[in-house]
Amino acid sequence: MVEILPNGRVRFTFVRPTDQDVFLVGDFNDWNELSHPMIRVGDHGHALELKIAPGEYEYKFKVGRIWYNDYDAPKYVPNPWGSENSVVMVPEPAPIAAEARAQTRPAK
Repeated sequence: MVEILPNGRVRFTFVRPTDQDVFLVGDFNDWNELSHPMIRVGDHGHALELKIAPGEYEYKFKVGRIWYNDYDAPKYVPNPWGSENSVVMVPEPAPIAAEARAQTRPAK
């Protein structure tokens, strides 16, 4: 599962029982299979929050030698190995926060 958080971060969650380490792998880390280990959450899941620049990113979860798609991803695209990659779209930050700060400044 992927969730865009209000603080500009993205939370990735892998929900499947496993005793093995789970890694988040994708465009955002040049498909480095070891650079983003996920943190165990409860008995049946792993999660990781990242700050990622706005854009569209392909990703998968890797457990041991097995690659998993995010079955709750909003989009999938074919990959060169005959399967699909999950896709997350990270939006531009909302300009509302900057406008709100400008409005709360005292007048000179």
